[in-house]
Amino acid sequence: MTDDIAISVFPLLVGTLYIVLGIPLALRKVRRNHWYGYRISRCVMDYDAVWYPVNERGGRHMVIIGLILVCLGIALTISPPGAYEGFFALAASFLIVGMGTLLSWVICLRMAWKIAESSGLKVR
Repeated sequence: MTDDIAISVFPLLVGTLYIVLGIPLALRKVRRNHWYGYRISRCVMDYDAVWYPVNERGGRHMVIIGLILVCLGIALTISPPGAYEGFFALAASFLIVGMGTLLSWVICLRMAWKIAESSGLKVR
């Protein structure tokens, strides 16, 4: 029983963390810095014209990933004990986090290059 609870708590906690960290980015409240945000390319770090749009989109991606994880956690919490295999539930959580984050990173990197190129900014 405690394993079932632990398995459902993991996606709830990670999903909540993604939502809490993603909202300020999506609302463009985070200034350029070296600690927090989508720092995926040098052009993102060097120019506000690239930083804010890229981090807005990345923040929205984080919120979406977080919402999916929270929904998974809720579904695991309300499902009857033993109705699922714990390994598969954790694997699904890690897959959502890993693939969602990787996809978000690729989308935001391409967006950063496109904005930098169209603005005539120097991309290293």
